[in-house]
Amino acid sequence: MWGCNYFPYFSWSGSLFPGGILFALILLFTLVLLVCLVLKFIRTIKSDKTQRNRDRYDSFEILKARYARGDISEKEFIKMKNFLLQS
Repeated sequence: MWGCNYFPYFSWSGSLFPGGILFALILLFTLVLLVCLVLKFIRTIKSDKTQRNRDRYDSFEILKARYARGDISEKEFIKMKNFLLQS
């Protein structure tokens, strides 16, 4: 009775998966967790790049507004603009 495999692919003795269905569930959970972590890491990298570009664009808009108001001279504007484009 104990040695019979009525469900050979999902038995606790492990025909398809070592350890049976419990091991398959743990393996599936681990794979899903790994995929989620990789996707989160990729999204973090992409959002970091877009955030830097957005910050640079916002800084450039502020710089143009300050120059238009006359808060800074043309020389200061060109110097700051070159610094923003360099970064």
